[in-house]
Amino acid sequence: MFRQSLLLSAVLCTGIFAGYYLLRGPAPEPGGPNAAVLTDSPKVAHRDKDNPDDTLARLQQRLRQADQERVWLAERVEALEALIGNPGVYPEIEAGTPATETKQATEPAIPAQTFRASIDALIEAGIPAEQAARVQARLDEYDLEKLHMQDRASREGWLNTSRYHMEKRQFENGYRELRAEIGDDAYDRMLYALGRANRVVVRDIMQNSTAEQYGLQANDRIIGYDGQRVFTAKELTALVTRGDTGAPVLVQVQRDEQQLDFYLPHGPIGIRLATSRELP
Repeated sequence: MFRQSLLLSAVLCTGIFAGYYLLRGPAPEPGGPNAAVLTDSPKVAHRDKDNPDDTLARLQQRLRQADQERVWLAERVEALEALIGNPGVYPEIEAGTPATETKQATEPAIPAQTFRASIDALIEAGIPAEQAARVQARLDEYDLEKLHMQDRASREGWLNTSRYHMEKRQFENGYRELRAEIGDDAYDRMLYALGRANRVVVRDIMQNSTAEQYGLQANDRIIGYDGQRVFTAKELTALVTRGDTGAPVLVQVQRDEQQLDFYLPHGPIGIRLATSRELP
């Protein structure tokens, strides 16, 4: 009985080892039919015809191939990330900028403005050269004195005070003296050459006013009042307030290309004024 039990145990052990060996199967030889094929793109493994029932071997081979595919995919992803991150391959596009948008050519720079010399401007305005030189000399004298006065007032602390405005009016009197020396026509051209207003314009007519009754119109240029040339609204206002109220006074008006004479009663005309710079 003991011998039979020992023999049965030996047979069972032999069967177990034989079964394990059969299930495991032979290890694939390098380069053999069961070896994994490493290429740029992994291929699906085919069943081994010699061992159609070797399930464990096939599963182990598929696991190895899956690991190879995972490694291969990881390398491809890494290569693509490196390619996309290279600014030399794909140029960067700012957010919100259409890819089809093209930049416009830079506009040419505007040339710097050039200015004519003051004497040349006076001559171009119609003042004779010799007279233009004298006018410019007087203007330079007035402007230099005004600059020194403004500098002194700023340093001594009386800028924009009553004293400052009183001394400033003295320079305006100097301009009027220059007008008396060169005449109204040259003075008119001088104002134009210096870029100053030289025409008094009727901007608006008040209802029931002298201007409305006598036919003045908007945009009329008042060039003379009571026989004196008028170049600024301040000059016209000063002339209107002089003399006897109600007395007839000659008012010279330029309307388009015509010059018209109006005889208005001395006193308020009833107009709103503006000024303009026009070629004499």
